Amino acid sequence: PTEANYNPGGNLVIEGNAIRENGNSASGFIAMEMTTEGESLVQTETINNGYFKINVSLPENIKAGKYSISLNAYEKDSLEEVTNTGSATQTININQIPTNLELVFETKEIEPGANLKVQAILHDQTGENIPSTAIITIKNSKNKILEQTEKTTGEFLEYSIAYNEPPLEWNVVAVSNKLDAEAKFKIKEKADVKIELINRTLIITNIGNVVYNKTILVKIGAQTLNIDANLKVDESQKYLLNAPDGEYPIEVISDGENKITGNA
Repeated sequence: PTEANYNPGGNLVIEGNAIRENGNSASGFIAMEMTTEGESLVQTETINNGYFKINVSLPENIKAGKYSISLNAYEKDSLEEVTNTGSATQTININQIPTNLELVFETKEIEPGANLKVQAILHDQTGENIPSTAIITIKNSKNKILEQTEKTTGEFLEYSIAYNEPPLEWNVVAVSNKLDAEAKFKIKEKADVKIELINRTLIITNIGNVVYNKTILVKIGAQTLNIDANLKVDESQKYLLNAPDGEYPIEVISDGENKITGNA
């Protein structure tokens, strides 16, 4: 070979001369075996008046790495017996070619208030990972770019999703080595409230990302009160609690969870 590095899908051309010990040109056959760990390519051609040429079509998915090439020349007599032999070896390298770019999410459904984690992975012709860099872009549901940064392939990009971000699909795009990948993720729906008791005032605030339309149970001593909360995102409502003078055990329950427990 005239050069040591070859790409998958290309041609490897080996040509040369086979000469007998007496100086005459050989006529016979030459067998080529190209091997690496777990892989082998074998091809046989003829030798005409000492000259041979082997043209090997390298598979598109040939494994990257160093290959040893063994050449074995031989002649046969009229009885098909091998009469003369000769050999030579050489090493070549098959390049690792970027073939596929993939986006991998830690999870494709993200809680509002949590972090999106996404990584770009670059694969070669056999699916092996290639160390490189990728530009990752995060776009919201209106195709507005919110984040664009360069990351090492295989390294997670983290992006914080606001607690009140609507439950919509966002898009992630990655570009590396003239390859691109695109994938979507979804912001999950979350109905949640924050409940505070300041003196005798109960303050209920929607801290989810959808309208909060549920019943909140308030227990003051032996009395029970149902509050039908209907709050838009980030909306608050205040309720004044009344009871005769004294100290009372208080419970505020939302979605089966005790939000407030104590005395007031």
